Amino acid sequence: MDTNSKRVHYYHADATALGGHIRRPFDRPIQVQAPVSLPPVGGYADARGRKHFKVRRIVGFEAAYTHVSGSASKENGAFTTQVSATVEKLNVLDIFTADRMVAQMSLDHPRKGYIPTVNLIGTQFENVRIGGDRVEIILDLDICRHSNEGAYPNQRCMHDRQFLEKVGEQYRRINDPASMPDWIEDRTVPDWVRNRYQWDDSEASLREKGHVLCSIVKEIRGKFLGKHYHNIIEIPDFGKIFLGELIVDYASFQLIMARLELGSPTEACMSAATAKANGSGGGGGG
Repeated sequence: MDTNSKRVHYYHADATALGGHIRRPFDRPIQVQAPVSLPPVGGYADARGRKHFKVRRIVGFEAAYTHVSGSASKENGAFTTQVSATVEKLNVLDIFTADRMVAQMSLDHPRKGYIPTVNLIGTQFENVRIGGDRVEIILDLDICRHSNEGAYPNQRCMHDRQFLEKVGEQYRRINDPASMPDWIEDRTVPDWVRNRYQWDDSEASLREKGHVLCSIVKEIRGKFLGKHYHNIIEIPDFGKIFLGELIVDYASFQLIMARLELGSPTEACMSAATAKANGSGGGGGG
């Protein structure tokens, strides 16, 4: 931190590899793995989860690690925040598995001005399988690319029309039976989906909610037991999987690579590979 500058930047980033709560067949929190946070003055920190972590036969992984960093560029003085969370060989009830999933994010705040650019390069899924069937997760890592190309954004992401139009299309696909792949026989969109995913991008709605929920998933390819609504997978006698959720608010971005709501016979909620970053400046704009 430059103590002689009028501008002081407060960094913020945190990440976790895995966490949640099991409620059935026993009640037990899933100890948060590899949690890490960045001090407001910047710097570097990393963490590792327990090797070969496992909670009975419900959830486990072979390795997990996270990192955060914050520093000012020597070239243009911009404030850069980086955060990543990686989980390797994730296994949930031998039904949802992934060789590797990475949530990676970089925010670049200008020396003059307060609206950052967002970079999601490095974020990825590797060899995701559902019930042993491989599925390919196609990502849109440019979802937050702003319309002011070649410069810093001139408005917040959650108010950018280009971004909001992309999110609106996602909600349309989630609620449209015709968007389901041909191999799905039951093309009914359940009430819980329609109730949760109602799109309203009016200024009043955005102001009231204070955030936009979307996904970096562009497409899911592959046939498996169950059905999906864009980035949401529903599996009988297992539960729901929400892939690549991105929560954008006025100043921060939170990426959740996998969030699970397990139903019967195992009841649990958990998230894997989660990264969040923002930042704020005080003082003058010089």
